[in-house]
Amino acid sequence: MQTCVIISNLEKSVLPLVKSLAENEVINLILLSDSSFLLNDSDLVNYFDYLEEKGVKIFITKEDLEKRGFLSKKDIHVIDYEMLVDILVSENMKVFNF
Repeated sequence: MQTCVIISNLEKSVLPLVKSLAENEVINLILLSDSSFLLNDSDLVNYFDYLEEKGVKIFITKEDLEKRGFLSKKDIHVIDYEMLVDILVSENMKVFNF
């Protein structure tokens, strides 16, 4: 079973949970809305590198990426809303929204 974690705000308190889940589960992390700014937080560079090393797939919507005015980083999957829905309704997917 896979786990999808959706973050849609700048609240960092959920990040330790994602890190903990990544130890034992296949994780898809979706950054929506203002949470996309977390990718540019210099305090979190090592955090996102760690997640990528653990195999966490990090997604951001094209709309959020363009709206907030920064370029896609390597290993960040840029998706549209149709792809987002496909991920969320995938078979054997647990979804957590924060």
